[in-house]
Parts: sequence; C-alpha cells; structure tokens
Amino acid sequence: MKNFIAAITLCLMIITFQTGFTQIEPIQGRVTNVFKVNLLMPGFSYEQKLGLSTTLHFETYMDALVLGPGYENSGYTFYPTPSFKTELRTYYNILDRFKKGKYSAHNSGNYFSLFYQGRYSQTGDYLGNQLVNQAGVLWGFQRNFPSGISFD
Repeated sequence: MKNFIAAITLCLMIITFQTGFTQIEPIQGRVTNVFKVNLLMPGFSYEQKLGLSTTLHFETYMDALVLGPGYENSGYTFYPTPSFKTELRTYYNILDRFKKGKYSAHNSGNYFSLFYQGRYSQTGDYLGNQLVNQAGVLWGFQRNFPSGISFD
C-alpha cells in the first residue's frame, strides 16, 4: 500500500511538472498567451488570451492508464494513452498577486475552468482502444517561474 501511494504521488508530480516558455518578456498582472512544452509527459500546451482574465487552454500529451489487479490478472497493467484537453479558464487573483509583489507573469494564478478531456486508451488486456471522454468544472492553480519551470 505504501508503494502504491508513492507511485500515485510520483505520477501526479510528473503530470503537473512542465517546463518551457516562448514568451520573451514576462507581463505581470494580467493574462497573456503562453506556449509550454511538457518534458516528463511528452506533449505541449498553448493558452490563448480571450479577455482581461479569461484564456482558452489547449493541451496534448502522452498519458498513462494503470489498471490494478482484477479478475484476469494479478498485477498492475500500464497502457500508454494519447490525451488532449481543452479548458476555458477564468483567472481570479493574478492582479492581486502582482499587487502583493508575487510573480504573476505567464498566467501565474488561481483559476476556475470548464474542461473537456479525451483519452484514446486501451481499457483492458484483450480490448481495443477507445476514446474515453471527460468533462466538468474544476478549480486549479498555475505557477510559472522566471527559470521556465511551471506547475499546473
């Protein structure tokens, strides 16, 4: 059980660790267009500014589906899974972060979003790939640092 929790924690850290910006000069206190490359889970994302605090975020990456022990197998099974996600994000504290002297460039702030996520995944040992759809509302935060490291 301890190893399983450690594995899940590691997976979550890998999912959220991204690096790379194409924006040359950071703009503090407002949302901007941001392109990022994810090195640990191969993929990229682009965030397009729509309004003062709203962006449209597109992301494509290679995810992983891990199935636990079940009727047909006794161990964990790992399936590489191409995935994509689209979000309509509304940031609500970027200007406050800027006024407090915190780094707010590259959309470093908290947000609410409506999202759609699709994964083209194999869902069992003898089953073909199928598109798994998810949609919903979420709260999140994004922290981008001048060094190019990003947590989302």
